[in-house]
Amino acid sequence: MAVRELLSVLCLLSVCAVYSLGQSTDYELMRAYDTAYKCSNVENLTVVFFSTNKKKADFTKSYTKDQAKSDGKAAFCIGGITQTFTAVLLAKLLDTYKNVTWDTPINDYVPDRFWLPDQYRTYQLTLKDILAMRSGLGDVDMISRFKAYKSASELQSKLRYLPSVAAFRDKYTPNLMLFTVIEQVVQAIGGDSWQNLTKSLLLQPLGMYDTVFLDDGAAVKGSVANPNGGFSDISRSAYSGYVLTAPATGICTTTEDMKKWMKFLLDDSQVSVLPREALKRTFRTITPLEYATNQADAYDRYVRQYHGLGWVIGEYRGITTVSQEGSLPGQQSMLTLVPSRNLAVYSSFTGDESAMSLALKEQLNFAAVKRAVTSESIEDICQLISQTTKAYEDSKLNNQRPSAHHRKTNQYEGRPLSEFEGLYRNYLLGDVEVKVVVDKETNLTLKYGAAEFFMLYTETNDTFRLYAKQTYWYFTSARHYSPHLYAVFEEEEDEIESVKLLGMSEVEVPVFSRRPRAPYVEYPSQPCSSGHRLVFTVWSALASAFLVLYR
Repeated sequence: MAVRELLSVLCLLSVCAVYSLGQSTDYELMRAYDTAYKCSNVENLTVVFFSTNKKKADFTKSYTKDQAKSDGKAAFCIGGITQTFTAVLLAKLLDTYKNVTWDTPINDYVPDRFWLPDQYRTYQLTLKDILAMRSGLGDVDMISRFKAYKSASELQSKLRYLPSVAAFRDKYTPNLMLFTVIEQVVQAIGGDSWQNLTKSLLLQPLGMYDTVFLDDGAAVKGSVANPNGGFSDISRSAYSGYVLTAPATGICTTTEDMKKWMKFLLDDSQVSVLPREALKRTFRTITPLEYATNQADAYDRYVRQYHGLGWVIGEYRGITTVSQEGSLPGQQSMLTLVPSRNLAVYSSFTGDESAMSLALKEQLNFAAVKRAVTSESIEDICQLISQTTKAYEDSKLNNQRPSAHHRKTNQYEGRPLSEFEGLYRNYLLGDVEVKVVVDKETNLTLKYGAAEFFMLYTETNDTFRLYAKQTYWYFTSARHYSPHLYAVFEEEEDEIESVKLLGMSEVEVPVFSRRPRAPYVEYPSQPCSSGHRLVFTVWSALASAFLVLYR
């Protein structure tokens, strides 16, 4: 008995020894992250390395400006990574309810018809088109940033005015505005809201109890660098507009919960939430990314080549990578999977939306990918971040705000300020209101959505420098965003008619007019649903009665 017990103890010890030795911690990778944090100008940074391979030890590295610490309890809003949750939720619903597919036109089954600029897109838009970013319709980032509308349904009514920038399904055209339709889709298929079904079908089964939504009152914590070199926090209310596109940008999660999400995405035994084939379908390549061929190859990096269903698909040395990134003011994040290596890495940090931030999160994740695929040493990661930053600054990926300078002046000699006052409108973007404010001096203020700006005089006629007040202070005062934001007024027949907001949007210069011209919208000739037919009939009857009365 004693010998048997001894052998059992020895066997147990040997198993334990093999297990502990087999789980090798990648200290070189950890040192690379230490170095990256020191040379990057961010206030807080967290990297999570996760693997279902028992030979690889998981680890989490969290940093502040003063010390390194591991704390998985702090929530972080993940922006675009939310799309991966929405893709999985939709895959779950489509797998459960077989009457709808990724390729079913959405207007065939949602209760409230939505309109797009032309009939073909209105009739044919599918879930695949939205999640694979191939609608051909341009995005307008300033709507959600400044909360131009009070609700997603109000924004959805404006989709008919989205600019057409490419042919339908012809090329990659990122558009988050279309995610307002997802709420209707989820309600129609699953019988509940996107938020409730995300909780009940994904978060709760996976034990992600600390994951919340922006409109839940999440304790959002973001910060950006000031011109003086310090850091300042961004108010939670500055994120309220992203609720308009919640299925694309609305989730906030903790490091510990993100580990559970990574495990679900990698572990083939996690079939209770979603069959693996349905999950892997979201990883398929659909829309080629134009910039994939332009990514510099002078240094080692993985290339993102296609957009899938909520994911970006790429490769490194022939090995497939699956990723998605998030970018909110003051908060940056990126999630990368290497399915064939059972590896995932997630990086998040407080910072702006600059080329450096994009380069930093790419190189943090790439370092883990490289070690998993090749086991090669990591080169100078700070140099790689610098090189990648320059590559993005030189490319169209980093659309810088206008560089036009209009010198400020305290001596205003232009037209009376009352001539600028009034309401200026844009069918897609909403309203801009300019007011004369009399305090110690007479000045102008400009209000767009939830944002309000001081208007400072410049030496250029009818041009004012804008400075954001309170909640949106960072947009004109933080290092990345400052200093170029102007309101340029234009006249017709010697009267002020419109205002351009230079630097407000990265997509195109927004123009607001006192008498705006409606963009052309190709409305379908016949309404399809019974409700729309009723509206059409009533409207026709009223029109006929009007003609009879005035005949």
